[in-house]
This record gives sequence, C-alpha cells and structure tokens, in this order.
Amino acid sequence: MNNIYLREVEKFISYLSNLPEEKIVKLQNGVCNIRFVYNELDININDTDSPIDVDYIIHEFPKMKTRKEGEEYLLSRKLKRLDLEIILRKLDIPFQKKDSIEKLRDKIIEGTTGFRLRSQAIQGS
Repeated sequence: MNNIYLREVEKFISYLSNLPEEKIVKLQNGVCNIRFVYNELDININDTDSPIDVDYIIHEFPKMKTRKEGEEYLLSRKLKRLDLEIILRKLDIPFQKKDSIEKLRDKIIEGTTGFRLRSQAIQGS
C-alpha cells in the first residue's frame, strides 16, 4: 500500500516542480493556493487529468523564433507522453498511439512554430 502513496506524492511533487514562474510568484504572494484532490478518473483523458498547464505551454509557442527553440522548450518542460498527447489534442493535431515521444514533440512543433514559419515564408515576411 505504501507504494501508491509514494507514487501519488511523487506526481504532486512533479506537478509543483513544473509550475511556471508566474504561478510560483502567485503562490508566494498568497494570491492562490494548491489543493491535492482525490478524483476518480474516467477512461477518457481530458485537460484536467494532466498536471501541466497546457494553455500556458501552447501560449509560449508564438514566442519561438525557430523550430529548435520549440524543441528546446518542450525538452526543458520534461513532458511525458500523456502530456504531449493532451497538448496535441488541445491543438487539434492528429497523432497515432504508436507515435514515439520524439514524433509527438515534432508534431507539436510543426503544428505551432513550423506552421507560423512556413506561413511567414510564403508571405515573404
């Protein structure tokens, strides 16, 4: 039984260590708090099942000037397969369960930064 407790605490610590700086500041200032809540999960995965802030990650991609920056950003976030799949779903980018983690990252980058760079090249800007 102790293993399940340890795993859950590790997930919570992982969530905390991946918080963006702006949320950490809010925590420090007492503007917000974090609750550890028990939820029974459905078979379907939705955004609330992920300990990452999907909207924040997606919001960061327009700031990327190159595909390499996008790749480095995703790698720095230490995202798991499930996290990448949730991001892809949110972006409405198709993927297959058999896709490797690297391929999932590539799809996110091409669907965001790559798309914008191609569009700019076509427009000549």
